[in-house]
Amino acid sequence: MSVTITIQNNIKYVDANCPEKIKTTTYECMCRQFEDDPFDSECPYCKGTGADKFKDYPFEMNISNSNFSAFWSSLGLDVDWCGEVNPNRVLNILRTYDPDLAARAQSTEKSKNGALFVDCGLSALRSETYYKYFLEIADEAARREEMIIWH
Repeated sequence: MSVTITIQNNIKYVDANCPEKIKTTTYECMCRQFEDDPFDSECPYCKGTGADKFKDYPFEMNISNSNFSAFWSSLGLDVDWCGEVNPNRVLNILRTYDPDLAARAQSTEKSKNGALFVDCGLSALRSETYYKYFLEIADEAARREEMIIWH
């Protein structure tokens, strides 16, 4: 699972004002079981073409739940799996933010029943990447006078 952080009305805004910033990636659709099988003409993704197109919008970031929790907590924001925050509040926080605060070590634990739990951690480099991109989102949201949302 993951959390997406973006600007309220981002898709509508980008489609209308800067569609050239949308990156489209095409993948081979997974609607067929074997390589020799035809693509499914009723597939909701490729509609039988075999091409599954994915639009990557600017001013959106997707973070795993555990990394979101660590990053959001390090910003001093209440961790909730959806919500909104004023971009000016975020910009005030980011002015004095240290990305190393979100970094955490990798860990492995076993339950009483023997199930293995692996937490890949959050490196300082990844935290720095989150910080830089979140700063871009906050700057753009403030410019548009829109809230930052996450879900």
